[in-house]
Amino acid sequence: MTSALPSGISLTKSNKFRVNIMVGGVRMSRTCDSIDDAKYVRQQFTAGIDASKHPVANQSWTVSKAIDGYIDMRIGTRTSSKTDMSKFTSYRKLILQQLGADTTLNSINVPTVSKLYDHMVNKGYSASYINYTGSILSGLQKYAFERGGMRYEPVRMPRMRETSGRERFLADNEECDMFLYFTTHQHHEIAALIKFYLDTGARKSEALELEWSDVDMDNGKVTFKGIRTKNGKSRTLAMTDEVKEILQELHNRRHNSPLVFVHITEQMLYDAWNKMRHALGLSSDEQFVIHMLRHTCCTRLLGNNVDIVTVSKWMGHASLQETDKYAHAIPSHLDVAAKALNNVNNRKDTTWRI
Repeated sequence: MTSALPSGISLTKSNKFRVNIMVGGVRMSRTCDSIDDAKYVRQQFTAGIDASKHPVANQSWTVSKAIDGYIDMRIGTRTSSKTDMSKFTSYRKLILQQLGADTTLNSINVPTVSKLYDHMVNKGYSASYINYTGSILSGLQKYAFERGGMRYEPVRMPRMRETSGRERFLADNEECDMFLYFTTHQHHEIAALIKFYLDTGARKSEALELEWSDVDMDNGKVTFKGIRTKNGKSRTLAMTDEVKEILQELHNRRHNSPLVFVHITEQMLYDAWNKMRHALGLSSDEQFVIHMLRHTCCTRLLGNNVDIVTVSKWMGHASLQETDKYAHAIPSHLDVAAKALNNVNNRKDTTWRI
């Protein structure tokens, strides 16, 4: 029997199978219970993967089992602000919908992840959202691989380039065209959500996950709780008149639901946004994304002379540096300083002139 074994695999006295080969001048070895496991380990060794550190997969986990286990692990270790279950909800839903909850991990290949990537690009998802989805997909595969639930190392999804240039914001004429499109096509509730984003600077998930318990209509306040914000800190904002009108109307219609925007799903928002984007001839503008509404709010606050500390708190930025990067979009922003000094000078009788 021993002579029929593949090169590098031998039978031990205890009837187990020993893999023992040299790879790049390094000896790799491992004892396996079956010949199939030994062949798999030998294949991994030959490919440069140190399979001695990982269990041999006796079964292929499903995508559902792997992602739930991975998220539980992430929440348990709490390695970042994205360790609350609500932070993973939309990513989990997207991956399960596109790959299939019962799809086995061993069947995932390059065309599989490329199809997911193309889907998100075509739907207009932001580069950061696409890249974080790819990170979760790689993470759940690695989680399963290290626990014997997948025979192969993760198949990684392509990363989308995230622009480091100018932060795109909505011009006045673009805003008019956008709302004209939504109202003409009877997307009044989408238009209301868009206006909510513009007047609060909320992140996409902060609005879609907003609950009526976070809204104080009597005092005109809305709170984005830390469990739903990027930096884990809560912030309470005063409503603009239009936001108050929007929320009052929604409350009159749907106050029995805990969610404020229960009638709008993330997919509905993306679909409506992309149709509008195409209609306005902006399909090729990579920065014309929903998150741009948040940039627009920040830019408008700075452009109307709201001090940077207040703007930073309103936006929920982690630092003033994060807020300051928007200031370059306001050409006349620093003119306020000159005007202030002129006002001081005009009140004094100066004799400095030559």
